Amino acid sequence: MKNRETLLSLIFLTVALSILFAPVLLRGETFALGDVPDQFLPWRIFTAEEISDGRIPLWNPYTFCGSPFLANMQSAVLYPIDRAVDLFFQPEQGVGIGMILHLFLGGFFLFLLARSFGASELPSGIVAIGYALGGFHAIHFLGGNLLTITSSIYLPGHLWVVHSLRKRIEEGRRMGYLPLIGVLLAVLQVLSGHAQMTFYNAFFVGVFFVLNLIQMKSGRLRLIGILSGIALCAALLAAPQILPTLEYSRHASRTGTLPYLPATEFSFGWEFLVSFLLPEYLGTRADLYTPLRADTYWGDWKNWSAVYIGLLPALGFLSFFIFHSPSPQGGEGAR
Repeated sequence: MKNRETLLSLIFLTVALSILFAPVLLRGETFALGDVPDQFLPWRIFTAEEISDGRIPLWNPYTFCGSPFLANMQSAVLYPIDRAVDLFFQPEQGVGIGMILHLFLGGFFLFLLARSFGASELPSGIVAIGYALGGFHAIHFLGGNLLTITSSIYLPGHLWVVHSLRKRIEEGRRMGYLPLIGVLLAVLQVLSGHAQMTFYNAFFVGVFFVLNLIQMKSGRLRLIGILSGIALCAALLAAPQILPTLEYSRHASRTGTLPYLPATEFSFGWEFLVSFLLPEYLGTRADLYTPLRADTYWGDWKNWSAVYIGLLPALGFLSFFIFHSPSPQGGEGAR
């Protein structure tokens, strides 16, 4: 019964993505906003052409007098998912297909994380859809910030690995393939091409790891050892991307530090808290595609700022703190 409900939840996620992105799947349309036509799609075409000719695109001859290409992390030359998609689709279609695939993976990882915390299939499926189709991902589609999406979706996967390893250690069970999955996810995280999101994910995983260590009564050193091994193996496997990028970054214009004001200008204002439950409180760019034909958004940083994850996931999150309480046996229970 549980396997059937899990399958139904994943089918529901697939159907939701298929309906929302039907033009991409049925008509071959793609996302041509923001950085996509100006940067990511030309890079994707160049990479596909070079690899089809048997060359690794180390150098981009089309920018000024030429510039490093593979060393530029955002080119994502070594990202296996993009290269696999390019085997079956033209780059123009592959961009859209790849985005749908990544949203599915993000939802699937969050489904696994919710299940590892003890949630049943239905609420796990709801939060999976809320994460995959939430405001954070939607807003970056409009800005053409596709690498933000391809990198962010791995966070729930990393958290699931850490939490599952902790549970198996405490229960005295074998680790199985979990360490290998952890290595795979960490490598994909680096190769996905977004250094900033990779840093954010690493920070949140680090905080989550420390919280798990604090809660553990035994087995802390074993968890530290396993996760250290995962990090080391992932760094070695991703070295063909990490080392050129580190060398290239020494000559980049963004290596210096920023003053306080520029560094914090993308921070959320208090008005964004209202949009946690009311997504169109600040207006919406979606009105461009309605009879209004106007961008009604009046907040700051419309291509980067969104906290809305869906009404059901938000209410579920709040209800957890209202109705959840320790059980008489010392565990967790619901009033």
